[in-house]
Amino acid sequence: MCGEFTRISHLVVFFDKTTGLMTIDHCADALSDKNVSDHCEVVQNVSDCAIDGAGFINYVEFFYCVDFSRILAGIILALWLVYLFISIKVVAQRFFCPSLDSLATMKCGTRSCSRNVAGVTLLAWGNGSPDIIIATVAATKTTSAEDNDLGLVIGGLFGAGIFITTIVISSILIFSPKNPIDSFKDCLNEMRKPPFKLERFKSMRDVFFYLVACSWAYYVVNDGNITTGEAAGFISLYIGYVLLVLLWGFLSSASSCCRQGSADPEEKKPLLSSEQSDDEMSGDQQAKKPNGDVNELEAQRPPVTSDSAQPQRDYDRSIEATENGPTDDMPLETSSSPDSSSPSPWTPSVSKKAVLTELLLAICPIDIMNWKEMDLLSKFMEIVQVPVVLLVTLTTPVVDRQKKKNNWNRILNSLHCILALTFALFVTGIATISISKDFLIWHLVLPIGAIMCLVVFFTSKFEEAPRYHLLGFSLFGFIICIVWIYVIATEVVNLLKTIGLLLNLSDEFMGQTFLTFGNSLPDLVNNTTNARRRPQPGETHPGPMSISACFGGPLVTMLLGFGLSSLIGTIMMDSDLKLDHLAVHILLYTTVAVSLVSTLIMIGVKSSLLRGYSFYLITLFILYIIVTILIETNTIPNELI
Repeated sequence: MCGEFTRISHLVVFFDKTTGLMTIDHCADALSDKNVSDHCEVVQNVSDCAIDGAGFINYVEFFYCVDFSRILAGIILALWLVYLFISIKVVAQRFFCPSLDSLATMKCGTRSCSRNVAGVTLLAWGNGSPDIIIATVAATKTTSAEDNDLGLVIGGLFGAGIFITTIVISSILIFSPKNPIDSFKDCLNEMRKPPFKLERFKSMRDVFFYLVACSWAYYVVNDGNITTGEAAGFISLYIGYVLLVLLWGFLSSASSCCRQGSADPEEKKPLLSSEQSDDEMSGDQQAKKPNGDVNELEAQRPPVTSDSAQPQRDYDRSIEATENGPTDDMPLETSSSPDSSSPSPWTPSVSKKAVLTELLLAICPIDIMNWKEMDLLSKFMEIVQVPVVLLVTLTTPVVDRQKKKNNWNRILNSLHCILALTFALFVTGIATISISKDFLIWHLVLPIGAIMCLVVFFTSKFEEAPRYHLLGFSLFGFIICIVWIYVIATEVVNLLKTIGLLLNLSDEFMGQTFLTFGNSLPDLVNNTTNARRRPQPGETHPGPMSISACFGGPLVTMLLGFGLSSLIGTIMMDSDLKLDHLAVHILLYTTVAVSLVSTLIMIGVKSSLLRGYSFYLITLFILYIIVTILIETNTIPNELI
């Protein structure tokens, strides 16, 4: 080591024999100083090298203190970041959204009320949960009004909006089914045509409201101070958007009723039109509706495929066999002992072997039912997701209305009462909080969980879900999913901050690149795959729903993500949050505003988006990336006076 260092008060002071006394209290300065050779000792002692937050891994210390090559350590961190993004999407899509969907479809007077409210509240929250919770985690890491992580939030939310409204929309337009192209002239003709029609006013409503949300965000950022009132403004805008969607749906329903009332009896039964109200459609018809208040937001969820379906499949063939007789592929043993009529948790209609088989299949993290039909990539992803799917399955109850018995499993759901509580207590640190001397929180909660486990088991049946399953376990699963996403999001934020420290990159740039691509690339893949599908006769085109989701999704995440994070930050600090006036903020808002205004004009004039419009959006995104790099490398000054 070239020198020695010690700690004097809050400063880290390095004593170098050749250069004399030198004081360094900034991590980047300490790591870049040539007189310091033992970087591991630096990161263990310099407080500025510690990433604020309650993560489980100290990534900075891991990188500098490992016994193997730092190149290998960097590769491990990069792969771990990719896996964290995969994990947070898996939890949101496979576990969180079904729980929210179950809550959303409960009765609230009328089905129309339930589905419209759900579309812009619970389902929208579920689809945007990774971005919203990551932004919230960044806010909770705020240590002072000036030292905050809102740069990561700003870069991530604006960056994701730019990526989705340019690249994702372009992929939908380009890959939508088209006529055969035999010549360059045919190609030009296709570029001048829209691949599908959009519902003009609803699409313009969402684009305009998203533009308003981005404008408010830029005003707040450009002001330099984020007050509690300005943060609450995001929540107010979201409430206004919800009320607008509900009013829009009410007026559409009233208009539809008036049209039907004035029609001839023979004209009252046409094929389903886009002007019919949600109340007049079945659940399947609503799912196929090209544009609607609910479906525009529900479309944020990617289509269910072999690698994005629930890990808990329909494994109730064993129970069904006990009711309809044994099947060839699932021989079932039934109890025939004289004591089978006596009170027992093992009812005569269900054998222990069938119950055990159902349990093992329920916790199996691999979709063995569809394994043979999967391609190589799907099988690889299924294997990669095994650890997170298994852990979340064991600790999180999932109520899925699309599955038999609403995905009820008597043994597994009973065990969830203990496993889920244990997981939530320990990962949040609540378990070690002392109630009194030598008596901790977990000493009280775990016995309660054990009692709940016994109550659930002995008040339910294997053959059918109990009455309290739908509401009770939907809420239970909803809470545990939030804990899971919060834990993973904390690791994502900590790792992004670490990479920014190691590469000397700004928070805004990390949000614009790593965070944006990590959260938005799955949307790109899902939308591109969905756009390639040619609609069958009588089936609506998936394009309009996908386009609507490209504005509804970023709108909700901008309002809730920015609003909640800044509101939490101002409350925690009990003061306004300070932000520097940077050139990158102007770039972010200008890019998203140009794309939204252009799209608004195109939809207003054409009631659709032309294929050729995608090349304009791609060009806009490329220019945005180039200017971003120039700002980060300080070729274009970032700090503005």
